[in-house]
Amino acid sequence: MNQYNRNQKAGRQRSDLLQREEPGLPPAYSSEEEASWHQEKTGVTSAEALRWQLEKLGVSSEEEARAYYEKMGLDPDEAKKWFREKQGKRRFNKGLVFGLASLALLLVAALVLGLLFNSSGSKTGGEVQANSTQVTAQPTRTPTVAGAGDVTPANLPVITVAAPALPKNEAERILQAGQTAFNASRWEEVVAALSTLGPNDSTYEQARPLLVKAYYELGMAELKIDNSNNLASAEKTANFLRAANKLNPEYSGLKTALDRAELYAKARAQYDNQQCNFAVNPLGELYNQIKSENAAAKYRDTAELYYNCLIIVGELTEKQDNKAAWQEAKQRYTQAQGIDVADKSLAQGHLEAVERKINPPTPTPLPTPTPRPPTPTPTPGICSPGGSGSNFFAYQAAGTGLGNAADQGKSNITGSVVDRNHNGIGGVVVVASSGGYRYTAVTGGNGSYQFGPVLGKGVWTLQVAGVPGKTICTSVSASVQMNGQAGSIGNVSFTESAPG
Repeated sequence: MNQYNRNQKAGRQRSDLLQREEPGLPPAYSSEEEASWHQEKTGVTSAEALRWQLEKLGVSSEEEARAYYEKMGLDPDEAKKWFREKQGKRRFNKGLVFGLASLALLLVAALVLGLLFNSSGSKTGGEVQANSTQVTAQPTRTPTVAGAGDVTPANLPVITVAAPALPKNEAERILQAGQTAFNASRWEEVVAALSTLGPNDSTYEQARPLLVKAYYELGMAELKIDNSNNLASAEKTANFLRAANKLNPEYSGLKTALDRAELYAKARAQYDNQQCNFAVNPLGELYNQIKSENAAAKYRDTAELYYNCLIIVGELTEKQDNKAAWQEAKQRYTQAQGIDVADKSLAQGHLEAVERKINPPTPTPLPTPTPRPPTPTPTPGICSPGGSGSNFFAYQAAGTGLGNAADQGKSNITGSVVDRNHNGIGGVVVVASSGGYRYTAVTGGNGSYQFGPVLGKGVWTLQVAGVPGKTICTSVSASVQMNGQAGSIGNVSFTESAPG
């Protein structure tokens, strides 16, 4: 019972304690028991609660903090400790804010410098830049002269921020190394040495013309090496010449060389991407430039690329299957025939095929039959065994086969007609027919004949149709395949036999 009363009393004390707390301040505990009870309920000690309240109230001096600590019955020296911690945090926060702001300013400055440099050093306007590395004229500073070695667009030095001037003796040493390499035409060593100098160096103006010539010579030398007909080599040439141009755009011959290098690189990238419809014009422009200066001159494989693109563009145009498209394709094939390449047979075949579409050959009209007296009925026994009639059949027949070549309508068939004693028979009418086409030939005095060159691609059937002074009892035909190509010749020969 006494324990129950004590618990009730403690509960009332805790209730009174909570009711008399000052707004915004932790409770002033009257006993260690009350402090323990509040910490158990809130999980916060009186010292922790006071610190939180002081922060909330914005206490700004050590004296004011001490007064609150004394009022709460806590050690006043803790107020001094709390106030110094607070001051340290403020200084740290200010330092952090200042540092972050400085870093942000540096990043913005670097970004602006980078954009300004890129806008002045890079090319625009749809030029091909595939696999290219922009070469700049002013390099990042290196402390010593780089060793000689292969200088390529990929490892040419690139400047980001202008370097401070080198000591005069170091700049003179670098110039001397570059001059020695220059005198020996070792252009890669010239670039490796002199590209370490910048505009602020005492020997820069002396080094610049040497460096311009070295870049120019490296670019022109790339045109002459084996296996250079590819995009990587084209970009390498262009980058060397761009580096020279950045140092001295007025260098003799540089503008023309750079224009051609960039034109070829652009067209080569389009050709490699199977875009002949785009590549054909720059290739034509470059080809005509070179030939206008020297009819025998070549620039890489421009002629071959141009020839191929003219054929490809012609084929694409021809597929539109109308007369206007055929005319345009014919122009492309005609252009291709005029290109300086070793083999033009593809252009010739395409030109002949499209010409037949534009102007199809007119078949030889079949003669209008004229009435003739009825053939007298052979006297019985003429075509009987031992009679005076004749049979004709082919004893030799050879064609060319159809093949895959385009039809030129220029095949020929020759042959002969002989009697029973193997003597040629003159005046024999031989007929050749295929589809709706029909041609006739007459043998000469030695019995030989020929068709053409007028026969197109297809299967041709030949037959003896008439023999002077003889009655034909049976005429056996022969068929051969012809490819329609000029110069192709077939052979069909006939012989006479007695009826039986």
